[in-house]
Amino acid sequence: MIVFPSTAFCFGIGANASMRYGRYYWSIKESFKLRDSAVRLTRKRASCAAVSAGGGILWETDPTGYAIAGFRQSVNVESFSSDCLSLLQVSIQNVCAFRIYRNDHFRLWLGPRLDINCRWGRDRGRSWYLAIPGEVPITFRRSYLIGTIGAGFSIGLNIPVGQSLLFSLETGPVAGFTASASTRDIAPAFSRTSWIEGIIAAGVMFRIDLPKSRKPGIIIIE
Repeated sequence: MIVFPSTAFCFGIGANASMRYGRYYWSIKESFKLRDSAVRLTRKRASCAAVSAGGGILWETDPTGYAIAGFRQSVNVESFSSDCLSLLQVSIQNVCAFRIYRNDHFRLWLGPRLDINCRWGRDRGRSWYLAIPGEVPITFRRSYLIGTIGAGFSIGLNIPVGQSLLFSLETGPVAGFTASASTRDIAPAFSRTSWIEGIIAAGVMFRIDLPKSRKPGIIIIE
């Protein structure tokens, strides 16, 4: 007998909070005006530890189902803080979440991730330079606008709460590098960075079931 069994698709959408901790390695090339000044005292750095914290929007396909893989994405605004820098960042985090285990109480997943970040801000402390001996020194704080790409993997747990709500946990390491950067001291300069960090995030999503579609199939009825 030819019948039309139903198929359904669901996704989750909500909010999350995240925190990162890692070490950043910097390479800064001063502007030609600063290099040519008579006297200067600028803040040098090779590396620094940093903490980022923030939150944003989270969504995921089939967050509690039996699909082999789902797509998970979050867009976060985070504060990037260290002893030498103070930055804000917008981060788009993309994860391909492969199902490891699933039952009626939770879904455990693991998969690769790709992060795209835009960071901007300034040095915490001031530097100064003197173009001509005897003049009044000029102070400044180096400013940054940095685009970065990071890659790693995440492991996570989705826990249904009732019929339409679920709680999500995620953690994993990420390493990255500068894709583009605009830096300025007293004139345009150059900087680049690489890093490795650990991420932990928690979120709450509402499960949304899309309308069922009917596809022809064959079912044998005894």
